[in-house]
Amino acid sequence: MSITANRARREQTASELGRLEREVAAWVDHRRVEDEQQQYWTQLGAVETLVSGAATALATGIDDLDLSLPREQLYGECRLYDLRVVWLRRVWEFFSEKFDQRDDPALGPVLRAADEVVWSCFREVFRRAERDFPTAPGPAPLPFVDARYSPEAFPADLVPGDLKSDVDLGFLADHLRRLPIPVVRVQPACVTSPWWLVFLAHEVGHHVQYGLLDGMQLVERFRSRIEQAVLDARGDEADAARWGRWSRELFADAFSVVAVGF
Repeated sequence: MSITANRARREQTASELGRLEREVAAWVDHRRVEDEQQQYWTQLGAVETLVSGAATALATGIDDLDLSLPREQLYGECRLYDLRVVWLRRVWEFFSEKFDQRDDPALGPVLRAADEVVWSCFREVFRRAERDFPTAPGPAPLPFVDARYSPEAFPADLVPGDLKSDVDLGFLADHLRRLPIPVVRVQPACVTSPWWLVFLAHEVGHHVQYGLLDGMQLVERFRSRIEQAVLDARGDEADAARWGRWSRELFADAFSVVAVGF
């Protein structure tokens, strides 16, 4: 057993974590400087809190590694932390890439317009419903452009599969039970056809349905009401189940009509 070799291995893992922390801190500083109107401070704060909290837990765990362990055991522990650091970088990049699109000369203008559409649809609902729905709204959804044909909502409760892979389930459960901010995909055609941003109202509807009550409560309640309405209209159980499967889309459609008349 070599304490010196074990220490060097532990320092390698700690060094990579430190590099990530410095990059995240520099990125947050840059984004706040660019955000002169403080429009994104809540969203940035949520991402920063997630990453810094996970990084602090990692740093504590790395520091507590016992250098007297057999080399193969210590190296195995360091590898586990290496995987966690890489996963945390992937989580940060998932959000940083979406924020940074606002620096792109082509994407920036349409995303700033998308921000306004999302904000006006999302915040107004919670302002009007605060007496009946006491759940405090989280950060507004962050639009981003992706090379897909259709827009799509990613509510905070639905963590994308890529962010749940290559990391041990215990650490994942401790730090990413839900996204720190919801996101919504915008199709590339909006750059030259910005009127397509009207479809964001439908996607915001998904975020509202998940956000008005804790967790899945409104999602399940609305589905139950849709299924009961089908049964009341003399539909059978199969009809009710089929309409129930589409209940989230029905909610988002109804929301978009109310929000923007489309």
